Formats: sequence, structure tokens, C-alpha cells
Amino acid sequence: MNISPISLNTINKTSSSKKLSFGETPVCKINLKRKQKDDTYKFIPAHFSKLTPSEDKDELLVDRIKDVWGKRNDSYAVDIASNFALQNGRSVNNNFYVISRDDLKDPYRKITCIMQTTSTDERDKSKFSIDYLQAHPNIENNPFSKIKGSGELSLYGCVKEAKEHGFKEVYISSSNNPFYEHLNLKHGVRNSTFIIDEADYDSFLARIEEKYGIK
Repeated sequence: MNISPISLNTINKTSSSKKLSFGETPVCKINLKRKQKDDTYKFIPAHFSKLTPSEDKDELLVDRIKDVWGKRNDSYAVDIASNFALQNGRSVNNNFYVISRDDLKDPYRKITCIMQTTSTDERDKSKFSIDYLQAHPNIENNPFSKIKGSGELSLYGCVKEAKEHGFKEVYISSSNNPFYEHLNLKHGVRNSTFIIDEADYDSFLARIEEKYGIK
């Protein structure tokens, strides 16, 4: 498992029943941060949303992300897209999520991050694994990017899903340890792995909600 990271409370039942401009189903409302000319940050409404492999619009979206983001040799977009295609017509083994900005209409420009995780339907609730997490190439590890928060908010959404579906921990395999160490996450048993225990879900969620103005 590999992750390429960057640097609400309860699920809104009304939001989760609606579709956004392409195929994804919202899980929760979030806020990204956008840097202003005076070096302050403004919150940008966004969503953490689940993709559906059998949804044609979602399939087109993931294919486009693969073609554009996957041009970089170190991008996990190709791996995510390949696994997404394998889910269609088969028993579901994984979930796929995106972070999308609400202030943009273009479905291909509004996505800031895509990820692959354990299926929430998995019977074994011992761990909710984040298999891949890939940020938009213009954001990932770019200190000049005006958009901030995709990595932390991706973890936020995953922790909410893990809590909602009864998983005992969130398990992360990392290719960028400093990002997770900066968040004060616990190291796992194996090298370059991190975990968020069930007992720490609420405190982690509260910390991200305060930082990003999530209500």
C-alpha cells in the first residue's frame, strides 16, 4: 500500500442523499483553505465524497484523472484508476473517495484529491486501510499552492467513515513520513506506517474541524 500525501460532526443525511455535478455521492461537508493576497486564508466549501464504480460519470472522471495526473511517474492515479475499473461488475473490495471544491463547476478542475480504501462493507473491522491517497499534481508537495488542506481533510473523511462503520483503527502506509509525523499520528509496527486508534477518532476529528471551520 502506498500513499502520496500533500502539503462533521455526524454525516449530513440531507447532503448524502444528493448527487453533485458529476457522479459522486457526498459523505460530509468540509472546508479547504485558499491563500489570499494579504497572506491570510479563506475557507472554501468542499465535499468529501464517495465514488461508485458502476456509475458512468464516476468512471469517466477517474479515467480523466488517470490520464492527466498519471503523467507523473510517481503518481498513484494510475493504480487507483486500475483498481476502480476492476470493481465494476465484481463484488466490492474497496471504496474510492474524492475531495471536490464547491466553488468550481468543471468536474475535472474541482477535484483536489482521490483515494482508495478498505470497503466499508468489509466484515473484518480490525482496520480501515488507506491504500492510496493522491493529490492533484498542482497541489502535492507544492509550497506555492494556494489551496491547502486536501491531505488532512482526506484523513478526516476516512476517519469519519471508519468511525461510522465500526472499524477499530485507520491504518496508513506512507511514502512521506514527515506529513503524518506533523499531524502527531502514531507510528505502526512496520516501517512507514501510521495508525489512528478508535479511541483517538473523536479527538482527531475535533482537531481538524476546529482548524478548517467544519460545523
